[in-house]
Amino acid sequence: MARAIAFECGKQGCERLVIANRTRERAADLAKQLQKFFVGPKVLGPVSRLQGIGLSESELRGQIPHTDLLVNATSLGLERSDPLPIGTHLLEPHLMIYDTVYFPRRSPLLLAAEESGARAANGLSMLLHQGARAFEIWFDREAPIAAMRSALQRAIV
Repeated sequence: MARAIAFECGKQGCERLVIANRTRERAADLAKQLQKFFVGPKVLGPVSRLQGIGLSESELRGQIPHTDLLVNATSLGLERSDPLPIGTHLLEPHLMIYDTVYFPRRSPLLLAAEESGARAANGLSMLLHQGARAFEIWFDREAPIAAMRSALQRAIV
């Protein structure tokens, strides 16, 4: 999922993308694959437009001031006992935190984001639109988004 999100960010022309992974080499490899989307100057400043980094606190701390959107594309958060993918002391009010986890609706990361003053959203909308696209492919007709949204809201308490 992280790979798909990163590629979509590149295709949509995002200004800057930092990929953080437990294995720095995997993050750097994905960044290399995305390089074609980040050619040419767009953002002027002290940070590069595309980077692959590890998940160390120092690496993340250096990125937060230059970050608007932080996406958790790991499975961390599915269980209440899971550790957070990022330390709560690194969360800042200017961030938008998107957790692809949609159950529980308010994952530990989303709760921590809200406590820090950041805006937060779960992955329910992504699930809805993935399902809608699959419906359209399978049935060759427009998906009933409102009905699907209602069913999801009833199913995910």
